[in-house]
Amino acid sequence: MGDRVAWSGEAFDGGGALGDLVSRLQAVMRPVDLPDQLVHGDIGGNVLVEPGLPPAVIDMAAYWRPAGWAIAVAAADLMAWSGAPASILDVDGVGDSQLLARALVYRLVTDAIARRGDAVALEASRRAHAPVVELVVVRSASCR
Repeated sequence: MGDRVAWSGEAFDGGGALGDLVSRLQAVMRPVDLPDQLVHGDIGGNVLVEPGLPPAVIDMAAYWRPAGWAIAVAAADLMAWSGAPASILDVDGVGDSQLLARALVYRLVTDAIARRGDAVALEASRRAHAPVVELVVVRSASCR
């Protein structure tokens, strides 16, 4: 459902701890005119790395979206959960504010559904994502 809310404008009736963050992002979303291709929508937690072996991608979360969206999901996750600095958005291909907004909507809606009923987990998600949402909202407003 997170993908549909992020890309098709489907309404999100999640309310609660994450609903206002989703609404803030939706308010700055504009149409995206980029070619779609097969992308992994959750690459960050699904790569096994072992010295001397090539990386192994597991648990493919396949989506038909712009390539930059998959990168934006990874960047948003890194900032929210791993403490990556905002400067990660300055890397070529990472900082498109519209793709980041959709990446965050996707992640927030997915979290709201997966963690429904778990107030502690929802609050942790809110604390992790709120600064990233603020950054993307500000970036989106400056790109208009």
